[in-house]
This record gives sequence, C-alpha cells and structure tokens, in this order.
Amino acid sequence: MDDYHRNLEQQLRDLRFDVHDRFENPNDPAARVIHNELQKAEDMAQNGHNLRSIEDRLKMVQRQLQQSQHVRHDQRVMDVQHSEAFYHQMERMRMDMRRHPRY
Repeated sequence: MDDYHRNLEQQLRDLRFDVHDRFENPNDPAARVIHNELQKAEDMAQNGHNLRSIEDRLKMVQRQLQQSQHVRHDQRVMDVQHSEAFYHQMERMRMDMRRHPRY
C-alpha cells in the first residue's frame, strides 16, 4: 500500500470512530448504513482501490447525513451541527483525493 492510501485509511478509520461516537442511536438503520459505508471506504483504502470508488462511498455517506437532517428531531441519527461538520470534513477529503495524481 502506498503512503497516500495508508494515510487515507487512517483518516477514514478516525472519521468512522468519530461518527460512531456521535450517533444518538448506533442501531438506527441510517446509522448502520453510514457506519458500513465508512467501513467499506476504509477497507478500499487499505486495499489500494481507485480513489474515485472511495470518493463514491464518501458521497453516499454525505447523502445519508443530509437526509438525516430533514427528519423529525427524535429520528435523527445525530445532532445537526455534528452532521454538518462531518459532511464538510468528508468534502475536504474528497477535494484532497481529486488533487491526487492517481485520481
């Protein structure tokens, strides 16, 4: 595994743990989807997959986070401010991936 993918894997692992810590109900179906997609992205980075494929996983998580903000307060997977912060963190990760020569 190259240094870029190794670093990306660590970033994704840290993100997955941070997101999981902010879930109000980790067993909620939307929370499980988010967790699973982040795990898949992490596994893909570990295996040196194409950055576009990893980016697609992050886009799926971002969509889930956005959708979770538009439900009743008691049905949200996490606080809106945390959801927004994670969304923007993933956006920065995606921008960084797009700048990589192997993108």
